[in-house]
Amino acid sequence: MRGKKHPGIARFGKAALILWGLCLVVECLMSLRDALPAGIIDPDLFLMVGRQTLVALLPRYLGYLAAILIVWACIAYLAVSRPRRRIRRLVTGSRKLTPQQFFQVRRPHGTLAPDFPGIYLIYNADRRRYYVGQAHQVLSRVNQHFTGRGNGDVYADYVAGDTFTIQLLALRGSGYHSLDDFERDAIETTHAYTEGYNKTAGNRPCTRHFIR
Repeated sequence: MRGKKHPGIARFGKAALILWGLCLVVECLMSLRDALPAGIIDPDLFLMVGRQTLVALLPRYLGYLAAILIVWACIAYLAVSRPRRRIRRLVTGSRKLTPQQFFQVRRPHGTLAPDFPGIYLIYNADRRRYYVGQAHQVLSRVNQHFTGRGNGDVYADYVAGDTFTIQLLALRGSGYHSLDDFERDAIETTHAYTEGYNKTAGNRPCTRHFIR
């Protein structure tokens, strides 16, 4: 599962910094042209006037730079927090099932709809740990975790008597177009890699790259 990047934010940041630098250079050169006597080329005078010009312009341009960085940071924060808010909203609106309830409603005449693509959140309430996974047949995949054919740590804790809940989130209607994106955001939101059962390298939370 690859890390999610934000090329638009990276391009905005690079363009803003380049524009800031160009404006500073152009204004310095224009100020030097106006300050230096015409037709006189004196390196010492050029350096002296250049330093004075830079000192005069720098406070204003540092203010511009601070504003650029603040706007950039706000955009980056919104880009990171939006998927988390979406996942929390989906999780809050989904039904929680115990494994026993899941087995009951999954039976041929149970209340669950036919198998569907999506993600699932398995939560160990005793250890406060999540396992997040994706599948094109979510019901079948969740069943495997609680019958010894899925995540070994989840099954071991289940057999040991820990209390679990299961939440099923369908890809359809979630706002996501990719199971990978859906799963990745859920893993990051629930801290399933840093604190939960998702310990494989592919589940490592991505570092969202704003500068590449």
